[in-house]
Amino acid sequence: MKFSALPLDLQDLVIVFCFGIRYEELKCDLQIISEINKWRLPPSILPRTIFCPETYHYELHPTIMYRPLAHFSSKLRLFNMLRIREVLDRLDFRKREVRVMGSRWVWLANLHDWEFVGLFSVFLKEMEKQPQHVKPNWLGFPLLL
Repeated sequence: MKFSALPLDLQDLVIVFCFGIRYEELKCDLQIISEINKWRLPPSILPRTIFCPETYHYELHPTIMYRPLAHFSSKLRLFNMLRIREVLDRLDFRKREVRVMGSRWVWLANLHDWEFVGLFSVFLKEMEKQPQHVKPNWLGFPLLL
């Protein structure tokens, strides 16, 4: 018997027992995790383990092993935001090709929104293709360490 064949109330009861959240929250979490997986972020931005305030331990990333996203208090905890800031600092925004998707200040102003990381992944892939777009003191170094 498939899980989806169960009545909705019973499905909800099973989800509450397993994860402590409602079925609708689970569907929303899985949509977010699916979206994050589509971005194909490098491991330095999408770490393997992240700190979970709920358990007070480092847990596997929810894209690897599901844990309700509400346990992390903010979806921004899913990403290494310091590494994103570092990449933005390394890029030479004086060049037109770098500024095509916005200035450094526009990017930094959007750091409070987790969906920004999807747009940042597109931007990062374009910048990695042309390593000459980093500041002169970072030439010869990879964009992501």
